[in-house]
Amino acid sequence: MNEGLGAMVSSGGGMGGGRAQAHFRQSVGFRKIQLLEPSKEAEILVRRFSGKFFDDEGNLIDEEHKKRIPLFLNEFHHFIKSHKKL
Repeated sequence: MNEGLGAMVSSGGGMGGGRAQAHFRQSVGFRKIQLLEPSKEAEILVRRFSGKFFDDEGNLIDEEHKKRIPLFLNEFHHFIKSHKKL
């Protein structure tokens, strides 16, 4: 695979997830795979130990994250649309 699109999710504690994402970006960049890097307004970071984001049924309850989801989806839509092959 020389070209393509990708998205990433990471988990891990502290700086481990960020370093893993940076390494992944370098690896896929070498292969000419385009990654969506959302704006700071649309970026969704759920820090495992810094609050309660979900209720007992798994529903998102954090209002700040709820606001970011439509922003992220809009950026994701435009990313896919701009990289779509005809």
